Amino acid sequence: MEYFRLEQDKRVPYGVLMQGLSKMENIQEALKGNIIPLKRMNVVFVPPSRFNWYPDVLDRQLFLVQENVKEAFDLYQPDLQYRYFCLLDNQNQVHKFYYAPALEMVDCLSEESGCNLDKSVIRNVVLRKESIDGKDLFRIAGVKELVVIVSLPMAESLLRRRPKGIRILHVEIM
Repeated sequence: MEYFRLEQDKRVPYGVLMQGLSKMENIQEALKGNIIPLKRMNVVFVPPSRFNWYPDVLDRQLFLVQENVKEAFDLYQPDLQYRYFCLLDNQNQVHKFYYAPALEMVDCLSEESGCNLDKSVIRNVVLRKESIDGKDLFRIAGVKELVVIVSLPMAESLLRRRPKGIRILHVEIM
């Protein structure tokens, strides 16, 4: 099976950044991949700007997806748990709803991957086949960078929904 990295398209400027995220209760657990200790509904503010852009996937601070991406996730993992986030720009009276999925953490990064010493930046993702066989959606464990992997069928399902602001990049399997 083929696998792909799902990420926010960082080539597009004006992506939103959440303010005060570091002050949220249990946020450190969530950043490590365990979103369950977070409140079910969270409200975070974004810096006011008429140029704010809300892509269907946010991954700069925390992995969040909008409704159409969540629907694709639910097709392949119907028991996936979520925490809800409302991103709020009070000055421009804009609010957007996102979902933080509780993704399975899988230690599957091959030694062939190109990354720096502390694994905070991964340039070339290479996965170990025996660790991921049959999984449709997961997050790579043991790295500081937030890396979400989807299977080919899930990637196709996502693309049929015409998402905005995402990138789906092929990864190698060893």
